[in-house]
Amino acid sequence: MSLETDIEALHRLRSDPRLADLTNYVPTLSLLQMFGKVRDELAHSGMLAALLDQRRHRNYELILRRLLQDVSHGLAQTESPQADVFHSVAKAPLSRVSVQRELYHIDIVVEVDSPAGEIVLGVENKIDAAEQPGQ
Repeated sequence: MSLETDIEALHRLRSDPRLADLTNYVPTLSLLQMFGKVRDELAHSGMLAALLDQRRHRNYELILRRLLQDVSHGLAQTESPQADVFHSVAKAPLSRVSVQRELYHIDIVVEVDSPAGEIVLGVENKIDAAEQPGQ
């Protein structure tokens, strides 16, 4: 390209309304990216465990209930009889929540007790690995 063609392209770019829209663009905040831990499975597990733990995050219950609802929905799609239990626990008052890391080689184990039932949820965090037998 010639210099004149480049200059013409820059002038067209200045009048492009899409460029004006970029002034309002704010990228999403990613703490893991900020700290260079995007591909770090242990960092992801630590963050998720902290978000689900009532001792470490004041809004843990909102996140936990949404996770339980999502798991309930997934179980319902596979016609699992456990779907109703997860759904009921997600809606009920929680009497006990325990979050543990690396229990029995499971990345995160969440135990939830409520008047509607008791559940144990294992979270196997996969960043760059494929699912393996026995997981």
